[in-house]
Amino acid sequence: GETNENAISKEASAKKEAETAKYLKEKAELEGEAKIIQAQKENPYIRVSVSLKEKEVVVQICDHGNGIKEEILSKIFDPFVSTKNEGTGLGLAVVKQILDSHNAKITARNGDSKGHDGARGAIFEIIFNC
Repeated sequence: GETNENAISKEASAKKEAETAKYLKEKAELEGEAKIIQAQKENPYIRVSVSLKEKEVVVQICDHGNGIKEEILSKIFDPFVSTKNEGTGLGLAVVKQILDSHNAKITARNGDSKGHDGARGAIFEIIFNC
């Protein structure tokens, strides 16, 4: 039969192989994310789509940037909210005011990291009632 020492050695070897496989998988995922981020910097895009849903026209504006910071997201349409040092924070507040005056709605959210929502970054939707 197998000695206790050999069994311990095989167990340690199997554990090391599992840890190595896990490390290589994580490394590959990180390298993939790094390539995505680099591609976003080298080839940024904004996608605008328009669709008709029942009695609404929906304009969706997406990008694949870093998204909107979670602490800003809930108040992004409030006056004087800005992430830029030189910004006044009035741009989106004015947009919302104009859309409100036309009985339209605007929302903002972040896409998921893999782009399943059509974007990795910010997603703005403007909804007009027909």
